[in-house]
Amino acid sequence: MSITELITSAKILIDADGNKEAVLLDWPLWEQLLTLLEDLEDAEEMAQARQEDDELIPWEQVVAESRHAYKTGQVKRGTADDLIKEISNE
Repeated sequence: MSITELITSAKILIDADGNKEAVLLDWPLWEQLLTLLEDLEDAEEMAQARQEDDELIPWEQVVAESRHAYKTGQVKRGTADDLIKEISNE
């Protein structure tokens, strides 16, 4: 469903004086609108990340370095909870 279709499907509540008071959306329409907004936000974040000068590291390199660090004892295997406990003790 396009944005125009989403907008035209909304119901506008008008008070006795003819003033627009609220917008009513069916639940499936609301979910579609949220998805569109989340996709837009993701696209903006990706565009911003591409404009930054930070060096991008290929995923394969991240995996290889992580395995090496684990094998050489630089890091130990654990859960996210273990990591949080370790960080909060420092």
